[in-house]
Amino acid sequence: MLTLPEGLTLHPSTPERGRSVRTTRAISAGSTIATFSGTGPHSSPTIAIPDSSRLSETCSHCLRVSATLLNTLTSASNAVFSRTATIPSTPPTTVPRGSVAEVRLCTGCKVSRYCSVACQKADWALGHGKGECKAYKRARLDAMKQGLPQEMPTPVRTLIQVLVRPDMLDAVYETEGHEGEHRTAPGTRFFEMMLQVKAALEYLGLKGEADDVNIPKGLDVTCKLQVNSFNRLDSDFGQSGIYMNAALAMVNHSCIPNAYVSFTGRDGILHAYQDIKEGEEVTISYSNCDIPRSERRHYLKTHYYFTCNCRRCQDDLDIYQTCQVYPNLELNLSDPFSLVRDIDGLRNPPIKQFLSLNKSLQNNIAEILPIFETKLKFWDPVAMQQQVRHRWKLCAQLRTAGLYASDPLLRVLGDASLCFARTGKHAYAFAIECFGALNISPVISPAPFFASRVKSMLMLTRVLSLGPFSTPARSREEFATRFAQHLSKVDQATMCQALLVAIIQYCPAAKSDEWQLRYQAQDLLDDLKSLPGRETENALVDAFAKNPNGPEERRFYNTVVVGPIQEVAGFALRIMEAEFGG
Repeated sequence: MLTLPEGLTLHPSTPERGRSVRTTRAISAGSTIATFSGTGPHSSPTIAIPDSSRLSETCSHCLRVSATLLNTLTSASNAVFSRTATIPSTPPTTVPRGSVAEVRLCTGCKVSRYCSVACQKADWALGHGKGECKAYKRARLDAMKQGLPQEMPTPVRTLIQVLVRPDMLDAVYETEGHEGEHRTAPGTRFFEMMLQVKAALEYLGLKGEADDVNIPKGLDVTCKLQVNSFNRLDSDFGQSGIYMNAALAMVNHSCIPNAYVSFTGRDGILHAYQDIKEGEEVTISYSNCDIPRSERRHYLKTHYYFTCNCRRCQDDLDIYQTCQVYPNLELNLSDPFSLVRDIDGLRNPPIKQFLSLNKSLQNNIAEILPIFETKLKFWDPVAMQQQVRHRWKLCAQLRTAGLYASDPLLRVLGDASLCFARTGKHAYAFAIECFGALNISPVISPAPFFASRVKSMLMLTRVLSLGPFSTPARSREEFATRFAQHLSKVDQATMCQALLVAIIQYCPAAKSDEWQLRYQAQDLLDDLKSLPGRETENALVDAFAKNPNGPEERRFYNTVVVGPIQEVAGFALRIMEAEFGG
């Protein structure tokens, strides 16, 4: 019988929803509902493994990535964003907080890696010493003999770990696998699953031995993992892999979810996206909710074998309409760190027509979207500018309708910001990021503490830290003079500091206190505070961090951050037209 964390109960199955997870207390938006722990005294059977492609740079137990990987990712990100940055041939030797210095091979299988003896011992007791190590070694040697890549597929490693752990096997058996639907599904997925089962049994030394029992057993488990596992991917910080906790898998789907999941180490954290009443069902999204209903339903039907009938699907709500029905929009006003102070634009969006009601716009998006699959040529500024100009023109219908938060128009603005940063037009990049923070991110993610909103704030700090702003001299238009006047009021360093304070405060609600983004923000904040001659500004920022709801402190944040961002954002579309509309 599955055991849920305190505060949650598992309700019996119904024809419409199957089993459901409900709360035993009221939960406020931004709070942690429960932690599904894979370690410690209150842990439950959990699988948390890195992707095979990340094995060499990730501890196989605590899942922290190596300093080498994290520094390389950071350097690569800086190289893309800044024209002057280059990816060093040798990454920095410093060990970023939240990472490990290095990971060392298991001497037995030479596949798994660990950051410490403690992690190796813990993983050995968990499953590595129960047959996983021998299976990995057998697979590696077999690949060497045949001259094949030694990288074992992630699903095969996952299946092996379930089969060697009786507690995990019992937990997986509690879930639904839809084996019949997998068997009859079009394509090669079922064939690939069968190959994974045979590979796992081969590496465990069970092939040919009671195949009539082991193959059906392995296939049953594989189907259940396919339906109930979570993807731990966070490409910005090297986090990847599969997470499986049968209790967490009981949480049902909605395209307007009231909760979401994040991962830290071996833990899955369930957060409240909106206020949840006592006894209310907790829901998360199994898919990207921002894609059209037809695509969402196709994905859910082919991967999870159900048709979603939530309000968003029944009424075919687009992202603007979904934002309108978010019940906690007022958080954007009351939250001291929010950049959005006028929520009327969220309740009554300044658009000409909702996308869900305009077939012409839908057809236009379907026609132009494939062009946006081509990556930006960020290494060639001239070619990159040409790409952005072409894509800006392709989105003319969306621009006329004012649907800037709709894909692919939102991507064009992101590409433009990158283009401006790469060509030294940092002020223009800042204007685009300000526009996105006020007019795109809040529409897509109405909750101010959500991870995408926090990343949008971090992007603002990155542009602010590129260097002093100056408006390009080529423009003789009147708006450029007014833009320069507003820009001159921006105290880049102080705004950056205040934004970093907000980011750090948001991280526990967005992901966790151990989110790598929080460490990066803290390091940048420490660097700014160490600059000479900023004692007064540092004192104001510190006062805001200690008492963000104080009247003086809120006035400081509005004056230094919110007000200037609102003013600069007003120039973004004029800049886009001046630079890419010709």
